Amino acid sequence: MFRRSANCCGNSRASMHQAQQCMERCHASLASAQALVISELEKFQGFLARCTVY
Repeated sequence: MFRRSANCCGNSRASMHQAQQCMERCHASLASAQALVISELEKFQGFLARCTVY
């Protein structure tokens, strides 16, 4: 992911706006994966909380 972001900045023909958009696209996949992991962990914590109640 960081290499892809570095490649965005390394393109000398790209404008600053294009480089920023490229980096945002690179980070979008990471943010999506991170959100999925957080969601699954929250579900798991919910299951654990219910186990302690019963």
